Amino acid sequence: MKNLIVFLFFILACNSLWAVTYSEAMSNYQGKNFERAHKQFTELASLGNKDAQYLLGVMYLNGDGIKSDIYKAFAWMSLAASKGDKDYKKSVDTFANKLDSERLEKARSILDELQKTYGDETIEQKMHPVLTKSTQGEFQQLKLKYKAPTYYPKRAQKTGVAAGSVLLEYNVGPDGRTKHHRVISSTSKFFREEALRSVKAYQYHPATINGKPVETYLVVNNFTFEIEGFEADSKALHKKSMEMKKLALKGSSVDRYKYAQWTGALKRFMTPEHRKDLGNSNEWYTLSAIDGLPNAQFRIGRNMLYGEQCEADSDKSFFWLQLAAENGFAEAQTLLGLERYKGVRFDRDRKMGVAWLEKAAAQNHTPAMVELALIYAMSDDAGIRDPQKALAIIDSIPQKMEDRLTYYESLAAVYSINQEYEKAEKSQKRLLKEAKKHRLPTEVFERNLNLIKNKKAIVSLI
Repeated sequence: MKNLIVFLFFILACNSLWAVTYSEAMSNYQGKNFERAHKQFTELASLGNKDAQYLLGVMYLNGDGIKSDIYKAFAWMSLAASKGDKDYKKSVDTFANKLDSERLEKARSILDELQKTYGDETIEQKMHPVLTKSTQGEFQQLKLKYKAPTYYPKRAQKTGVAAGSVLLEYNVGPDGRTKHHRVISSTSKFFREEALRSVKAYQYHPATINGKPVETYLVVNNFTFEIEGFEADSKALHKKSMEMKKLALKGSSVDRYKYAQWTGALKRFMTPEHRKDLGNSNEWYTLSAIDGLPNAQFRIGRNMLYGEQCEADSDKSFFWLQLAAENGFAEAQTLLGLERYKGVRFDRDRKMGVAWLEKAAAQNHTPAMVELALIYAMSDDAGIRDPQKALAIIDSIPQKMEDRLTYYESLAAVYSINQEYEKAEKSQKRLLKEAKKHRLPTEVFERNLNLIKNKKAIVSLI
């Protein structure tokens, strides 16, 4: 049991968390960098962050870097108190008692104006997910066609570990193949290797929109390994969960984000009775996103895109993904870029899609580099197509890329389009070998190998 709790904390520790915008804003405010603080608090206030709204009221009351304005101060503080926070409500009541009826009426008229942009109802309709119990929604109609078995690694058995887990993230292409595998966390390299071996052989019936197969990005799958007879202590896990939940309620955006991840990783090990107290992960991702954490903004945006534990909503999804992308989060930039380029779930804007992918690739985000190279190589838009750029990118991708199948496939396509047929054939043969290793269908790969042998470029990967 102790090992299991250590593992679940290990999951949280493995996820690098970006700087918290609210903490940055407070730091700027306390350091008297009022112009920067005012801008950051305003951005957070637009997400419904009550602490930021209250601090804006304080800044207008004190004249911190801005002209003192008691009416705006009262309006912002009133917005902050709208969710019933006792301290904020007490401040507003005290403030109201010091204003005569004429000033109070003027302050409330400003509050009415702020409500149109920053009010709870406006923000709820614009950004918050409609929570559901379902883990899948309208867009994510993936159905597993073949699930490769996993086996408890013999080397792990020798260590005496009774259980372990691996949290994986991957895409599912329109051909139903998994790609861009990423290990989020793992208790041991033995479990990691076994989970990757298994997932690379998975085959799906892909998601479809209007009958057309489409790619699904960043599917999360938790692989668990247990020696026969292992039984988790649900009561102890429930106790630890409630401690984390209490911290999430009072703590920072990072605490809320970690609790959201914890609930997702934990459910497998708890009884239904204990599980019901965990809550919906999206609720906590949203609270963390409102505090300005790009990781959470990306995750809630991605979940709303596919309707995971919430209703699918592409407009709300777009808002959060773009916010995370603007905050420099590479995974958000990649997902947003691909969706804008392909125009499946968001309005098509190819140039904007490429621009976002370029930003992610500049951070050496491998999936973005691969997808950008393929777009440059195979795009039917003459203003985007640039085989030489594609070649430069593909040659810079790390050779130790985990997803060897996608790596070889991309190399072969780009080399063939640049008429480097010898290199293309070599990569395509390696691709075929890798596909056979995982018992994947090889018809398309063999077709493209024949094209290369006949000095022709690959024109389609499906």
